[in-house]
Amino acid sequence: IQTIFSDPWVLSSGTPLETDFLIEGVGIEDGCGKSTRDGICDPVLNIAEFEYDGGDCCAATCKHPLCGFGTIKEGLAFGTVLRDIGDGYQQCSDPDMVDVLILVHNVIRTEYYKDAQFGVVDSTAPQMKFECDGVTHLSLEIQEGIEEKSELVKVQDGAKCKVSLMEGHEVNFTIVHSVATGGTTSEFNILDGIVNNSTDGGNREFQLLPTCYFEKLLEHFDLSAIYVDKSTPQGKAIDWLLSETITRNSDCSSPFFIERYALAVAYVSAAYQNLDNTSYIEWPDEMAMHEAQCSWENVLCSRSQVLTLDLARRSFVGTIATEFALLTKLKTLNLARNQLNGTIPTELGSISNLEELYLEDNQLSGNIPSQLGLVPSLKQINVEINKLNGTIPPELGTLSALKWISFPSNQLTGS
Repeated sequence: IQTIFSDPWVLSSGTPLETDFLIEGVGIEDGCGKSTRDGICDPVLNIAEFEYDGGDCCAATCKHPLCGFGTIKEGLAFGTVLRDIGDGYQQCSDPDMVDVLILVHNVIRTEYYKDAQFGVVDSTAPQMKFECDGVTHLSLEIQEGIEEKSELVKVQDGAKCKVSLMEGHEVNFTIVHSVATGGTTSEFNILDGIVNNSTDGGNREFQLLPTCYFEKLLEHFDLSAIYVDKSTPQGKAIDWLLSETITRNSDCSSPFFIERYALAVAYVSAAYQNLDNTSYIEWPDEMAMHEAQCSWENVLCSRSQVLTLDLARRSFVGTIATEFALLTKLKTLNLARNQLNGTIPTELGSISNLEELYLEDNQLSGNIPSQLGLVPSLKQINVEINKLNGTIPPELGTLSALKWISFPSNQLTGS
């Protein structure tokens, strides 16, 4: 001990020796002779006091070359005794990791000739590998007996993952992301179907949504199908937020994350008429550069919150997003002189600070929402030159601040 706290101990090469301390009363007997960061997960050191064996117990934190190698020694995985050992991190208990559940429904074996001359048939069981951020988290042989059984894998929050199979096999998987928010745990299907080498190269890739996305967006958007259907404006917006990795303007820890999400959905909804057939989106210049939203052209902010959004004359052909209602400080919304279709969202009536609404010269249909009469600050409304029908809501007559309103060139009825 005296030597440790004075001159450091070194190897003959001059490399300093590492020293590990055990907390009194915690694994003193079992822990003697063990060390952290050696690539082996020691159960006695797999606790918070030892940083979960210096990271050895989880794929995302283990840095040793032997990490996870041959750890499924009894061959027990998916609740089944396997014929061979596997690689994995079944003892990972770091609470910073998130849960991914892999459920195997059935295995479709495709036999093929290993040597056509002698007719030797290779009927090897399929080898599955599950990787996240380039690190193998689970690698094992899939065999009979694991159908309709699952294996839990702990991964880094927000990781980019891939499940792959060796050539010549198909496996029907369901992969589930378990998310704990607000004291409850919800499950979201990531993958539900066959992984097939002949159709998708034996690989299926996906990125986990960070937990904070669920915490902030679940209140505003149904995320139940976010992994399996990304063709919606909300799905496209989330993909755009996740794609930003340099400026951190899309970091969900930002107090203005919801506004950035709302603007992204609004732009996508307005710009594209049919997202199902749009494999590639050419983002508006403001979004392509991933700049802070308050620096976007036609966006005016105060204290980093959007006050004015002027998207007039942008040749937009889509719809008006309900997410405009998430811009709670918005005072002016100008979508005039585009080719927007669909209806005027009733949610605009919840923007309590809205003063000016310009929707003229579009192709909007349906009724004028009576909910606009719930916005006491409204001063100007222009919905002329559209295809609106029905009657003028009497609720608009209660707007004491209203100074100017225009309805011509629609299909309105009544007096």
